[in-house]
Amino acid sequence: MRAVVALLITFCSITMTLASDVITLTGYVDDANMYLQWNMDADPNIEAIYVEQKVGQFFESIAILAPQANRQYSFDQPTIAQSVKLYRVRAVRVDGQQMLSNELNLETPKVPFEIKVYPNPVVSEVYANLPDACQHARDIQIRINDMYGRAVATQSVTPKTVSFEITPVEQLQAGMYVIQFWVDGKLEKSTSIIKQ
Repeated sequence: MRAVVALLITFCSITMTLASDVITLTGYVDDANMYLQWNMDADPNIEAIYVEQKVGQFFESIAILAPQANRQYSFDQPTIAQSVKLYRVRAVRVDGQQMLSNELNLETPKVPFEIKVYPNPVVSEVYANLPDACQHARDIQIRINDMYGRAVATQSVTPKTVSFEITPVEQLQAGMYVIQFWVDGKLEKSTSIIKQ
């Protein structure tokens, strides 16, 4: 009976020690930011807390936080483009021991590629407008094809451009054309115009 009680006391003390070493990482993504949240027991021996992101096969620190008396921690960073990222939190004690959180996958939502092309039909100039929510992080390649699928003009638009003229439309013969918008080698949108 004493052996069972001693074993139970030992098991409970081991469980309580391990419970303080658990870091449960949660998070979410909205249109503008990625948010990480976690709780840790107050530990005077914690030297630093590292927020890490997986790059290739390894985790790299993206932030170093000082320990605080409040057990609740949070970290956020802006989202740039659609992607899936793997995060974790690593707490390092003054004696070099480390505690790792669970690994957390966060996926930034894909923002629909919205673009308005006007006027249509076209006489000499045609413009395109990107709404604020769809400002691209990469160059947009614009291709104008005739109705036979032949490229008749190309253009590149730099990141964060909101409105721009599609050129050289005034040089095109009268007829119907397809304007394609490519980002990172992927066709995001195509629309037809009529050149008068």
